[in-house]
Amino acid sequence: MSSGFARALLLLLIATPALAMAKDPIVVAPGDGDFNVGVNDQFTGDTQSETDTGDTSSTPIVDLGDDIRDAFCGGTNYSAGCDPEPVEETPVAPVLTPGMITQAFQRVPLPATPLVIEPVDGVTLVNLATNFHTPAEPLSRTVTLLGRRIDLAITPFRWTWSFGDGSTVTTDTPGAPYPRLEVTHTYERAQQVRPTVATTYTATYRVDGGPAQPVPGSVTIASPPAALEVTTATTRLADPTR
Repeated sequence: MSSGFARALLLLLIATPALAMAKDPIVVAPGDGDFNVGVNDQFTGDTQSETDTGDTSSTPIVDLGDDIRDAFCGGTNYSAGCDPEPVEETPVAPVLTPGMITQAFQRVPLPATPLVIEPVDGVTLVNLATNFHTPAEPLSRTVTLLGRRIDLAITPFRWTWSFGDGSTVTTDTPGAPYPRLEVTHTYERAQQVRPTVATTYTATYRVDGGPAQPVPGSVTIASPPAALEVTTATTRLADPTR
């Protein structure tokens, strides 16, 4: 029993001796923020309650104050109008997730690498192996997520070539300038075509300079289309003396 509860009970017994000798039941009820005790009048024989008659003269009321309320409400029984103590929730700090890193990687502006075609004058011949290549340099980008520094190391690793005549090929090389013919295409008829190359990037990331970790997923960037005329060659005899 708490000291507050004992003190309130002692005050009740001293202030109202009739309560200790009453034959009728003691009624304990919650009031407006306090607990009140009502005892039926044992001398008049009137057993009507205050609720029935509206007369408070026959029902002595003793205000026990906050001590007994605190003692009663200190447990887990809130049926008498006790308000449970509010529970303070500890805020949870947001945590970086791989999904956040992937979204940041996908939103980083990456350059569209240009498509280089050889011959370089924008004209090639039917049945000639036309050479294609594109620059392929690693990139680095830095972003901030949830107040953390994220360093991205971005690497091109795959290329998809669209030659403009319906033919496509995917390689793990960006091609190379002549005479290294790594990515070539032979057109079978004269036409105007607009070939492109799409470069796919992967990345690793570091959080605040920590260890490198792979970024889930990849990003693909297509080059602007290049204009290429495919034509036929005409064989003519020439006088070497002229």
